[in-house]
Amino acid sequence: VTFNQAFSKVPKVILTAGNEQTTDLKFFRSAQTGKFLINLKNAPQAGQTYTFDYFVIE
Repeated sequence: VTFNQAFSKVPKVILTAGNEQTTDLKFFRSAQTGKFLINLKNAPQAGQTYTFDYFVIE
């Protein structure tokens, strides 16, 4: 996720699963001043819908 405007320091990112399928991905996030990435331990399956909820604060 790329921010419209970069933060002056790396922000705190709270990331949660938005549906049950997403919990199977075993995800974690990595943050930078201009974006954050959603990293997956398990590959997503074709035909599934995965959703995330996130909150970002500096």
